[in-house]
Amino acid sequence: MAVPFGKYELLRKLATGGMGQIFLARPQGSRGLSHLVVVKRLLPHLATDRGFLNMFVDEAKIASRLHHPNIVHIHELGQAQGSHFLVMDYVPGEDLRTLVEFAHAVGKPVLLAVALRVVADAALGLHHAHQAKDGKGKPLGLVHRDVSPPNILVGFDGGTRLIDFGVAKAAGRLQETATGFLKGKYPYMSPEQIDARPLDRRSDVFSLGVVLWELCTRQRLFKGSNELTTARLVSDCSVPPPVRVNRELPKELDRVVLKALQRNPDLRYPDAAAFRAAIEELLTALGLAGTARDVSAYMHELYADRIAAEHDERQQDMLSGELDDERSSATLPQPVKTGPLAADRDEDSTIEQTLPADGADVRFAEGAPEVRLTASFAAVPEPSSRWRRIAAVVAAILLLGGATTAAALYARARQAAGTTAPGDR
Repeated sequence: MAVPFGKYELLRKLATGGMGQIFLARPQGSRGLSHLVVVKRLLPHLATDRGFLNMFVDEAKIASRLHHPNIVHIHELGQAQGSHFLVMDYVPGEDLRTLVEFAHAVGKPVLLAVALRVVADAALGLHHAHQAKDGKGKPLGLVHRDVSPPNILVGFDGGTRLIDFGVAKAAGRLQETATGFLKGKYPYMSPEQIDARPLDRRSDVFSLGVVLWELCTRQRLFKGSNELTTARLVSDCSVPPPVRVNRELPKELDRVVLKALQRNPDLRYPDAAAFRAAIEELLTALGLAGTARDVSAYMHELYADRIAAEHDERQQDMLSGELDDERSSATLPQPVKTGPLAADRDEDSTIEQTLPADGADVRFAEGAPEVRLTASFAAVPEPSSRWRRIAAVVAAILLLGGATTAAALYARARQAAGTTAPGDR
């Protein structure tokens, strides 16, 4: 049974993430697969936290500037029934992490040609984001910072799309990430991200390289027993050639993957477009088609029953799980309304002023929440000779349950100490 939610009907819950619940939905009164959308509803208890609310708004403002076949587009930001939400494209398909797990469970692992096509198309979307400019032609300086399997959607149509630019960091963005604060998934971070150094597009190239390495080898690359150990593995960046892990792989793959996974960003591909070009050349050299049609055929083989069910409209109105009874007391500054979002007024505000010409259909409400830069972490003024003691303190924090905080402090401590641990390159 569909659940009314503002001008939408929530059909079923797709997932619950760290920031919100994700629902399959449609505008009230509409029918048919072509009207389906995804509603991402901010968890009520987070909406009372201004920092989380600002991050939620950031995601909409950043992603709304990106119009590309390999990026899921956000159409709307609004409030309904005391909850803040985003409306985005619905992609019939599966996220890459779930896809890989399901494929392994049913004994149909991802084919090399499929893996190469998925990553090549993800690189195409990334390059578009990296090149994005505002309406005045100023580069946004966008870096995704969380390129990982859960944020790569593979459609039943064979298309690959990136999601969740909510942890991205763009020059002049509304909410600046606190200096050194690590956001994203540790096993897919670049060494410079783990070490709290400045990031550029090559960090995303590294993360996508990790995804390709794991798809091809069917193993995890950087996965320690806890987050601190994982962070150290990423920082050390010891990467075995894929063919050494999976002997069935062609040796030509090693060169393409390892170049993306160089610890020194200057030795990687200069951008995602160059990474994609190398993958395309490899497909040609190996005589693999590796087209979107091949990806679609693989998805239809893997998800035949689910695809048939999704085309049955009678099965759409099956909301599994209820909306939280809790209602947020937080409100966006008026006059924020459900619907397309109007452009910002203040030329000197911290908010990006102008949407690109091709994004004129997505606008932000006037009077949107003012977002200020967050304070940076204080530097840890420890001499380099004492980094071992710092690491020990961080380990103690980890044992007390603060794994995420520990990894962040570890990175900041090493940066402030101005040295590297023995064995670092």
